[in-house]
Amino acid sequence: FPELDPEDFVAAVDALVAATTDVRALLEVEHGRTRYQTCNVLFDTPTGRLDEQAFFERCVRHPSLHAAMVRYSDNLTEGMVGVSVPLGDGLWHGSLFPAGSFAIVPLALASTAHFPALIRHLRGVDLAHESFHGSLIDRLLTVHGICEPSFDLLVYRAGDGSGGGGGEYNLYRAHAHGLRERWAPWGGQDGFAERLYERSENLADDVEDKDLIGVSLAQIGMALCPGDPAAYARWLDRCWALWSIDVDREDY
Repeated sequence: FPELDPEDFVAAVDALVAATTDVRALLEVEHGRTRYQTCNVLFDTPTGRLDEQAFFERCVRHPSLHAAMVRYSDNLTEGMVGVSVPLGDGLWHGSLFPAGSFAIVPLALASTAHFPALIRHLRGVDLAHESFHGSLIDRLLTVHGICEPSFDLLVYRAGDGSGGGGGEYNLYRAHAHGLRERWAPWGGQDGFAERLYERSENLADDVEDKDLIGVSLAQIGMALCPGDPAAYARWLDRCWALWSIDVDREDY
């Protein structure tokens, strides 16, 4: 497609934002299954029809549209709070892409300024059944390197966004991007532990299953300190100081 003027997209993006201010109104139930009606929307443009993925790939080229793209993604995440959607249904484009991902992924690839919005989006995704997310985060590290926003993204991935083991994969892969060589400005592994303690809901003090927290901290430490028992021991010392949870050091 030839380049389009951003005004060609404004009305469509604004319509999506307006339509998703009440996500529950967009849900339909068919044979007991809950579905999101705006999946796989087609957009008419002066040069032809675009599906939602291609549409937002074009929108991201225009900074004037970024705020509305973030609002659309946030609407979907916020609107689904408290809504029970069976596995395999709900806010998805097919079986791979959660609704909102077509808007937020190109934004995150374009700028680390959109990492907080990406994390908000991921909090609304069932990462226990994630699809492309491990590869996406690895790609974001390739594009943007280790910086404070990507450090924070890894903190989220380690704690609340660990999914079905994808978090550990991304922590191990982060070393190929120079995590340990570049994380000193944010406190290194101590800073990682402190941000994890401050921000993680799954590892919060009021979580009753302390054994599960201990296992998670051990797994995170092993992923952050591969082949370095001394660094792992320091990780556990810092975790003890923060969480007061003793982890079996012989598991390393």
